[in-house]
Amino acid sequence: MNKILKKIMEIEGVKGVWLVLDGKYSSEIALDLNEEIKDKLDQVVSYCQEIVKSEKLFLGCKAEFDLFMIEVLNNRQYIVIWASDKVDTSILKMELDIIIEENLKNNDSFIKKFKFW
Repeated sequence: MNKILKKIMEIEGVKGVWLVLDGKYSSEIALDLNEEIKDKLDQVVSYCQEIVKSEKLFLGCKAEFDLFMIEVLNNRQYIVIWASDKVDTSILKMELDIIIEENLKNNDSFIKKFKFW
């Protein structure tokens, strides 16, 4: 789980990541924030969790200077990304899909690897 967090945090423009995999919660924020702001961000993420407790879903929300992306893999796995609004969302989504494919899905199949290339 930490490996996935670190890979997502390496994407240019990403400020924070919240990751829930099978009930295990983990987060990482690139900026040095005080506890009150971190708590407010955690509240936003838990609100997002309540919204998307269903099927596969991808949502994006753009604010004045920030962007939030929510990727729901299933009802027990989701990722929330906080990034700069200057980030190209299509590239961010593509990089996120690659990280998910490499780390969360079964890549043992030769056909899957061949099809990816």
